[in-house]
Formats: sequence, structure tokens, C-alpha cells
Amino acid sequence: MIPYHARVAAFDDNPEHLRNIVNGLGRAGFWAMPFLFDAGKFEPELPKPFPGIRLVFSDIHLGPPLGSGGKVMFANAIIKGLKQVVVDGPYGLIFWSQFPGEAQSLWNEISDRAAESGLTPPVFWGTIDKNSVMKAGEAGLDPEFDSDNLRIQILKIVNDADAISLAMSWDERVGLAAMLATNRLYKLSTSAGDLAAWTKLLAYLAQEAVGKRRAEEYPVSALDNAMLPLLEDMIGNFSQGENEHHHTIGQSITKELKSAGANLSLPAGILAADLNTHYLIEESINKKFQMWERGMVTELGGGFSNSGEFVRNFDLAVDELIEAEFILPDQRHYREKVQKLLREAKLHIVELSAECDQVQCKIATHRYLLALWLPASCFEVCAKWDKKNKRFRNEFANASIINIGEMKLKNQNESHYLLVSTRRFMILPPGKKIDGKCAFRLRRTVIDELAHHYATYSRRPGVMRFV
Repeated sequence: MIPYHARVAAFDDNPEHLRNIVNGLGRAGFWAMPFLFDAGKFEPELPKPFPGIRLVFSDIHLGPPLGSGGKVMFANAIIKGLKQVVVDGPYGLIFWSQFPGEAQSLWNEISDRAAESGLTPPVFWGTIDKNSVMKAGEAGLDPEFDSDNLRIQILKIVNDADAISLAMSWDERVGLAAMLATNRLYKLSTSAGDLAAWTKLLAYLAQEAVGKRRAEEYPVSALDNAMLPLLEDMIGNFSQGENEHHHTIGQSITKELKSAGANLSLPAGILAADLNTHYLIEESINKKFQMWERGMVTELGGGFSNSGEFVRNFDLAVDELIEAEFILPDQRHYREKVQKLLREAKLHIVELSAECDQVQCKIATHRYLLALWLPASCFEVCAKWDKKNKRFRNEFANASIINIGEMKLKNQNESHYLLVSTRRFMILPPGKKIDGKCAFRLRRTVIDELAHHYATYSRRPGVMRFV
């Protein structure tokens, strides 16, 4: 099942046919974006693909056939349109044509050319005969559409495509939840009888979410933080719906869970490091961000590493510090492994300050924890291997170290681990820069976990403990 009012795209080279397609899809409950193929290009031209498109309806014959090469030209035209409109995500392609018998050969041509053209192929395809849903209108009038029959045929094609159903369900619920969250706040502002209160309310919420100074610098990000709690509430309301569409989605997920027996494991070919990159960190960092932003992970540059200030803060030079703090004692005599780690691993620092101080702009100093960003191939030098279970244990050179996780950044071929020492840190005044480059930012839940580990590990002055 797919939700009503889903956004789809429609391709055709005939303006009248395109208008009829869009009208027919609208009556069937779809919001269609029309794209006219004219003179070898699609109009309108999008500056970048549109993330909301999960279904594409295309006429088979885009442009005039050119002898025996007509099929190739048609396939290339459709591929061009798909690359312009669809992002790299699950989507379906439905041929809408008066010549449905040609669909299979055209699909084979598109499939053969997808890889070399850089197209992410559709997860499914289907065909609808225009003649079966289009009734001839009176003289001079557009054809009439059997919209109910059209939707039935679309649902029949999509019925077994869980990838599309699950994606469209999530897209729909998040979009509707965001609109309802906005409407709820707008009702509060208009009840005050002042239309200007709407902007003032959003500005106030942005300020309360991240602090006035940060809201002035990054107003859009601040507003996102302010709206997220309402968004979560609204999504929860939609998730509890009992309509047929949500019931079908729930059945698909429940079927997977029950069929597993024990706990589900990652599907083959999907790496934990790739998931961690999405869930543990914010990789797309605004270039204006600074190293003193909460949770920012900064790679130390050569101008600071091994400098007098570095040694004063961490007591040792870089290589000695890495070996003393992160390398397991029983691994230190494997000098070849140790030297490989020292060549390839990079020291970082992680900003860890109280969130309340960040929001209220009351920070007197910033605390930066020492961290090691090391390739996965070097991880054995820093973590104990469990021979029985054939996996690394969560045991490191000392109890202060926490493993944030294995991640794979876009510009790196190998996955890396981020190990943070909660006993090695330095203090800098607000706004003071050192030589370094912001790498990424930890997500809020990860920062909270790190802060908990730091607080529970750190020993308090005056507490005498003997082991």
C-alpha cells in the first residue's frame, strides 16, 4: 500500500498527454510533478534531484524514433529524466503508454545502461495501458480518466514493493508531523492577536533551544533544534494510527522480526561502520563551525602537536602519549604494529562542556578530551581480542577510554575507530584557537554517553581507593 497524496513525477513529450497524465494522477490521489521532454531536454530543469519522488510515470516514446536506434534513444531519454529528478533512494518506474507491449524491451535497455550512466536503478517497474483508463471525451474536450481504475492498477503494481511502501510511509508521516507541529505553534501565536508574534515566537524558541548567541549565528539550525520535540510528538501520534496503510506497513516489519527467531542481525553487505557514520556523528559540518562547539571533534595540526603548549597540557610528546594512553601494554613489544599505528593514527580533541553552559553562554573555559582516530586495521593494538567469540572486547589500555564506534567517512577508503580518553584533557579559554581542523561533530546522545563515562570514571579529590 502507498499513501494518498504521494508525490510522483510524470514524463511525456506531448504537452496535451502530459496535462492529461497529471490530471488523471491528481484524481487518483497523487501529487504529480510534470516534466515535458522537448528538444532533447526536460522542462523544468531542476538544479538538483528532488528527494520526495518515489514513483515516476513515463511515456515509452520520449521523442521521435530514429530508425532501429529508437529504443536506445528512448531509454537514454528516460535515464536522463530519472537522473534529473530522483535521488539515490528507493523509487519505482511505471511505464504509461498506449503501446504496453514494448515496455519489457525498453526496461531491459534501461537496466543494461543504468550502471554505465551512473543511474541508481528503480527497485521495481510496471506498465499501465493508457487505453484502459482513458475514455474518449466529447469533440474538442480532453479525454476523461477512470481515476479509480488508475489507482487500483498502480496499487497492484506497487503492492509487493516493500521498499517503496516503507519509504513512502515514513516520508508521509514525517512531512505531515512537521506541518502539524508548525500549525500548533502558529495557533498559539495567532491567539495573541498579533501576526508579528509568529516570527517573534520562532525566534524565542530558537534562542531557548541553543542560546541567543548561537541562534544569531545559525538561526536555521537553532530553529530545527527548537522544533524537534514537537515533531517527535506528532510522529508518535501518526505511528499509532490504525488505518489500512499503516497496518500494512506494521505487518511487513513484524513479519521480518518474527521470521528471525533470535535478534535480527545486519543484512549481508551492509556495514556497521556505514550505519555508525549516520547515527553517531554529524559529518556534514558547516565551515563556520568552530572547535569550541559542543561535541566538536578536531584533528590536531602540526603547529600544535609536539609544541610546548601540547606537552604542558598532556605531559608527553605525541608518539609517547599515544603509546602510553591508547596501546595495550601486552601489545607494546610488537614494534611493527605499533609503528604502523603511530604512522597512520591521528590525535584529535573532543570538546566536552556542559550543555546548559553552552545554551546560556556562561562558559568560562572549554574542556577538550584527548582522542585517537585510528584505522580499523590498527584496532587490534588498542583493544583486547576475544578468541572464544572471535570479536573485540570493550577493554582498552585503561578504564577511562571509551570507544565511540567504528565509522567510515566519505573521503576515507578505510573505516576508523574513535577512542576517547576521559582522563587526558586540556582547558582553553572561550574563543581560543589552536592549529587544527574540525573533522565532525558527535550527536547529542553520543555526547551524553561520553559525559556520563567522564563523570563516572573521574575520581574525586579526597577519595582514597586501593586496589
